[in-house]
Amino acid sequence: AYKLVYFMQKRPADFQNVDKQKLKYLEEARFLNLEECNLSDFHDLQVFSELPNLEKLILNKNRLQQIGRKVSGFKQLKYLSVQECAFQKPVVLY
Repeated sequence: AYKLVYFMQKRPADFQNVDKQKLKYLEEARFLNLEECNLSDFHDLQVFSELPNLEKLILNKNRLQQIGRKVSGFKQLKYLSVQECAFQKPVVLY
């Protein structure tokens, strides 16, 4: 099982259509780096909220404009980095 996962691509990522069976290989992942994956909607990342051990999520340098309460689906998340994204308002997490 993987504990550290990096996705590296400059074109828009299609994480909504990730095969849920393949996610089982990431169940032990604690760190997920999606920096510069050309993401524009946090909703596309909801599939990763099913990773039970995910503690650190890096979303730097994406086109994200908002997160809202969608982040609450990440139960074990302790660290979220969104540096250099396209937020129009300050990011406030509860």
